[in-house]
Amino acid sequence: MKYSALSFEKVKVHSTGQTYVGAKILIDDKSLLDMVTTIEKPYDKKIAGNYEFQSAEWLYKQLVGECVNDEVDGVALLTCTCGYDGCWSFCVIVSEENDAVIWRDFHNGHREDWDYSALGEIYFEKTLYNIEIEKLKTF
Repeated sequence: MKYSALSFEKVKVHSTGQTYVGAKILIDDKSLLDMVTTIEKPYDKKIAGNYEFQSAEWLYKQLVGECVNDEVDGVALLTCTCGYDGCWSFCVIVSEENDAVIWRDFHNGHREDWDYSALGEIYFEKTLYNIEIEKLKTF
């Protein structure tokens, strides 16, 4: 099994009159937002990749299980440009198996007919994954 590398970049997000510290997600040094945009372009070029980076604090809480967002199925990795988590969020199901954390079933609940299977299942080595997740608290 090949493990991917997860990392985050601290970004300042200006959305609907508010400013917050966001987390840009990188998988093997590639922007998740860029990957999603590429997948979405054939469906609708005007709205492809039209997301904001998730708040670093909120993303951390979701990834460590401190909170569950009833508005979405899974963890909201990217949020709507309005800043509300349940509105057009890009989500993933997170599971654990042995020494791995797996991201699978990427989806946007409002774009049910859009196929994100090109992202596949992404495996992270659990110890390194948890180290990266903890870094979100320093943003």
